[in-house]
Amino acid sequence: MNICFDTSAINALCDDPDSTLLIAKIRSSHKVLLTSLSIVEVIANSSAERRKSLLDLLKALSDGTLPLAMPNKLVRRATRAFSKGKLRLMASITQEEYPTWWIVNDALLAEKNEQEEAFQWMKSLEEPFRQIHRDAREVFQQMLAEHPSQRPRSAGGFIKSFERTESVSGGRDALYKLVQNLYKKETSQHLSRDAMRQLFYRVPQWPLMLAGWAHEAFARAFQTSNYGPNKKPGQLDLWCAVYLPMCDVFVTSHNGQYRALRLINVLGRRMADRPVPRTRVLKYSVFRRTVLP
Repeated sequence: MNICFDTSAINALCDDPDSTLLIAKIRSSHKVLLTSLSIVEVIANSSAERRKSLLDLLKALSDGTLPLAMPNKLVRRATRAFSKGKLRLMASITQEEYPTWWIVNDALLAEKNEQEEAFQWMKSLEEPFRQIHRDAREVFQQMLAEHPSQRPRSAGGFIKSFERTESVSGGRDALYKLVQNLYKKETSQHLSRDAMRQLFYRVPQWPLMLAGWAHEAFARAFQTSNYGPNKKPGQLDLWCAVYLPMCDVFVTSHNGQYRALRLINVLGRRMADRPVPRTRVLKYSVFRRTVLP
């Protein structure tokens, strides 16, 4: 099986008393696909000792295969491929991203400058993500006060509201305009409504990415209670949904991310009109028991 580890699972594996045995068992039966996202998150760790331990663990898990590219780059790359009628996607990093891969092979390269750069990059994504949802909550709560019957009861219900012409989400026209604008920005081409359905089917990263946004929009902007950011998945946690079509198992130790990705995995497939996903999202504790019963 192809396995992807979230950074939280990498930390759990590093702290596991049976870490050496687990790595040997994993390597003997499965293929681990390292991700650029988890590598950068490891590099951002402020402790030099911990950083080295985690990077050494990533090196031990890897068979030398280049890591998967960043989720946002994968979506953009897949979109351009779709616009040109290509059926295959290069999922690994490109030459310009090799310095990150070199750090995995030599942890001593992860000096203070690299750590600070990685940390600031993560911060530049997470802080605007929180603010966007805070702003959206004010707008949506005002709309729901005027139209209380349109309040979605779940993240799935929120996504289904895009099928209705009149809804608090703006309906199918709002979804189409959003995707069309992003598609045109990336490819300089017009996207028809029929082509959008094909895009969702052939590039599953698209509906998974949108389902991730809808999941967190519901959790932070629509829920009447427990809508704060505490214990909820952040921007980078949700980005991991883009990796789901590329692996058989995705392992995490983050409770909020685990719950979100399991739902996103199903909702994204429904949006793309695909069968039930083959990818399994597992908690680290469950995955550990499958490796060492």
